[in-house]
Amino acid sequence: MILKRMVLPPALIIYIILFLGTYKKTSKQKLFIVSMIYFISVFIIMMTFFPIPVDHGLLEYNRNMGLQCINNLVPFRMIYHIIKSESVIVVIYQIGGNLMLLFPLGYLIPIVTDKKIDLKRIILIMFCITFCIENMQFIIGQILNFNYRCFDVDDMILNTSGGILGYLMLKKTYHIIRKYIKIPYFENEINII
Repeated sequence: MILKRMVLPPALIIYIILFLGTYKKTSKQKLFIVSMIYFISVFIIMMTFFPIPVDHGLLEYNRNMGLQCINNLVPFRMIYHIIKSESVIVVIYQIGGNLMLLFPLGYLIPIVTDKKIDLKRIILIMFCITFCIENMQFIIGQILNFNYRCFDVDDMILNTSGGILGYLMLKKTYHIIRKYIKIPYFENEINII
């Protein structure tokens, strides 16, 4: 089993190397936000890919027990089943968790980029991130010959929506944070949305 905790040591080493290479060239504010994005990304990787079952005996047992995930290509099918389950905990965990997964990136990415990121671009960025996550889960499942995680179009909808909500939250709170962080193209668009 490749566990979540196995991700942290290499992630920290990579971070230290990147930090040492950029800390003199970058403002402290931007470096702090980029560091947040990096560790949020590591958290997302840990939550969406790990643990990876690589033990042949465990994989065979899970296959025989029928414990494989079923990929979902029908929009809103799993969301409907989750809501229909009548379990508030399941609804909060599945729907809320998927909405919150990319929320911080939708909030932070526009702050560190030098180019204008409008709503269309944030939708594209969040969709590409979640598309990569879902495809990697599918590819790992194919390599293992066992779907330990599912490709789910509903996850893509919820993750992308969460990133959009993060962006909209940034637009609404920019008047508060602009004392500390300047986003040049937001200065002219503060009242949009």
